[in-house]
Amino acid sequence: MITLDLNYKVISKVPSMGDDPCHLSVDPQGRFLVATNYSSGSFIVYKLTNGLPTHVHAFILHEGHGNDPVRQESPHPHSTTFS
Repeated sequence: MITLDLNYKVISKVPSMGDDPCHLSVDPQGRFLVATNYSSGSFIVYKLTNGLPTHVHAFILHEGHGNDPVRQESPHPHSTTFS
């Protein structure tokens, strides 16, 4: 996972710890960054310090499947939102 500044300059790189990262989300207070990994069905939460990911706060690996065994044999999260 790559963090860019407003000019699209790379300012940090951290692993998403999963396959096919598809969505990034920052909590409203700017304390945490979540990367959603589509193919591996996982999320990683990084603690942000001065706007940069500094350490892994949590890693979540979903299990299960959908009703269609051909298309939905494993979880495929599309995004993460904070409420």
